Amino acid sequence: ESDPSCKPNHRLLVKLANKDFENCKDDLTVLSIETKGYQDEKISSVFLTMKKNDYMEKFDLLIPDTAKIKLVKGSGPITLLGSHCLDFYDYRNYGGEETEEEEDA
Repeated sequence: ESDPSCKPNHRLLVKLANKDFENCKDDLTVLSIETKGYQDEKISSVFLTMKKNDYMEKFDLLIPDTAKIKLVKGSGPITLLGSHCLDFYDYRNYGGEETEEEEDA
């Protein structure tokens, strides 16, 4: 038996950007993110700029919805490191009502 209100919410937490120093020809590398905002309004914002001699950048970026990450200026490859997070909002309230008979078993 599954409860549809106990559906997981997927998030992406990006912590680190790493640029390939062998193929770094441009002076500046710029990454932007495009996602949905309030009332499904399209939002686009720059979240990372790296100069020619910056090969690694640490930051915290939580992406709560589907998003597109674009290379606005510069050349790749750029590796983004982070983690995939799952949130179960109503999980504690689901199935928490146990009878005394179930607890004794």
